[in-house]
Amino acid sequence: MKAKRLCCLVVGLTVIAFLGASCGGDAQRFDVEGVVVSDPWVTAGTTDEAQVYMGVTTKSNSSLLGVEVPESIASGVEMYSMVAVDDPAGGATTELRSVDSVDLLADEPAVFEPGGARLVLVDLVGQLEPGSTFDLVLLLRDGIRLPVQVEARSAG
Repeated sequence: MKAKRLCCLVVGLTVIAFLGASCGGDAQRFDVEGVVVSDPWVTAGTTDEAQVYMGVTTKSNSSLLGVEVPESIASGVEMYSMVAVDDPAGGATTELRSVDSVDLLADEPAVFEPGGARLVLVDLVGQLEPGSTFDLVLLLRDGIRLPVQVEARSAG
């Protein structure tokens, strides 16, 4: 009877592990004080700057006020967001613009992604190799400091 239960437990855990991996279970996720960061990554390459992408969801309204990066990686981080601007033809459009903060609305994911909002590491110290990792710290309103490990990936 014990052997049968053990076998069922092993099979059950194997199925759970398989389902977790096939459903993106290997994507990194960080959760601190009601702030969840999912799948943080940075573009690998040889340029003097790199783009950082991730999803950020908060339980209550907040703002991303800045990002700390180790001096061994880059001299700083700039934030960019899609901003509505008036079109000279009389309509409205959006542009990617440098911003001082990014609003984070409760239970609405803020997505930093290629072609949209992003964080930019400036004056890289060296090349970011695919697979390498380092830590950033997201600075949120109310003094929340959220450490996040990002992985360098090929942009293509």
